[in-house]
Amino acid sequence: MGVWCKPDDGQPAGAQGLFHCYDATGADSWVGMILQTSGKVSFYYNSEDGSQEAKTNAAVFPDGATSWTHIAVVMDATVEGAGGMKVYVNGVVTELDATANGDTTGITSASWTSAQNVFIGAENSDGAPGGYFDGILDDIIFYDVALTGAEIAILHDVGYAGSIQLDTWGHTTDGTLIDGGKIYTGSISADKIAANAITADKIAAKTITADEIFAGTITSSELGNNSVINTAIADDSTQVYEVANTASYGALGDTNYHEVQSDSIDGLGGVIELRGACTFDYTGGSSGSTTVYLRLMNGATEIKEVSGTFAYDVAGVKEFRLSISDIWWPEGSGSVTIDLDAKCDTSPGFSVTESDMILIESRGK
Repeated sequence: MGVWCKPDDGQPAGAQGLFHCYDATGADSWVGMILQTSGKVSFYYNSEDGSQEAKTNAAVFPDGATSWTHIAVVMDATVEGAGGMKVYVNGVVTELDATANGDTTGITSASWTSAQNVFIGAENSDGAPGGYFDGILDDIIFYDVALTGAEIAILHDVGYAGSIQLDTWGHTTDGTLIDGGKIYTGSISADKIAANAITADKIAAKTITADEIFAGTITSSELGNNSVINTAIADDSTQVYEVANTASYGALGDTNYHEVQSDSIDGLGGVIELRGACTFDYTGGSSGSTTVYLRLMNGATEIKEVSGTFAYDVAGVKEFRLSISDIWWPEGSGSVTIDLDAKCDTSPGFSVTESDMILIESRGK
């Protein structure tokens, strides 16, 4: 679950619910994200086979006025024990309290059930609201899969576009299309389509063509296949392309260049922005440094390259991000190739555990 939030008071007089669901019947199940009086954020879970809390070690919000902050919580059913529950602040995983460390030993998330609804901006105590959140919440999204650290970083950096929940990782996302919204990637179920935009009987098994998009709303009967072809993007619009996540590239066991990810994209036209993210796991061995390269190419011609170097001398996980922005690419100039590479100056016990690249194309008059 992810949310942008701006509390009126970062350390309120009483605990406040960002989202919460509690069912006192049967297995006494509950789950929720709570802003504590200390300014820390807690992620709670309880079911018939156990309970756990993942609470930030340090305060996320100061006492008094606050600024917009992105909070995301993840419970990974594939991890039993340390790391099963995580809290991310502004796209980065945060250290947890030693006594509320999100350890899911003995917990089976599939055993969680509830007959109660999830309350947003309040606590749901067996159907009774309380612990209201004082402030503003925005871009609230729930996933039925555990996002990776690289995906959380993209969720913070890119977020959503228009009024459609933008899913850059290929998960099915139900969104609501309203006046002024734009069409991006993802799928829209018929029961989620709002009035004043498009009705369920207008969904057909064909793609949208360029002349059928007007001011971000669809006025014809041409929506289908859960996709929008590149030429269907009108002026003053944005398209996001994502390279399939590399869950585990493997070891960087030598001093050679390693191509972590690469892809080629056709049909671009407009201003291009490229972002890349890598998560490295250094298990120990020779200390040194690693350089990460992000490249934008047209065939064998380099359009732009950026790089960054970080040292490794203490075992642990490191996250690294690079970006290239404001590249003008005239329509009809051919395909572009995007690369994410890494190179070590020694031969360490080092591996890439996650990586992602996204390219954002903005078309304007």
